Amino acid sequence: MTLDDDLLERAEELTGVSERSALIRDAVELLVRIETGRQLAALGGSDPGAEAAPRSREHA
Repeated sequence: MTLDDDLLERAEELTGVSERSALIRDAVELLVRIETGRQLAALGGSDPGAEAAPRSREHA
């Protein structure tokens, strides 16, 4: 695997993580979280016939 040394050094400075394998693991985990969020956001509002769920509130 070929990685940009300058980019890795910058990531190390920003995160304080100096072990390359830990830094790469953290980066991949973050990428998965970001992409999962994008996919979930893309699903939102895709059903024009959907109705909001009823809210239940107790009256005081």
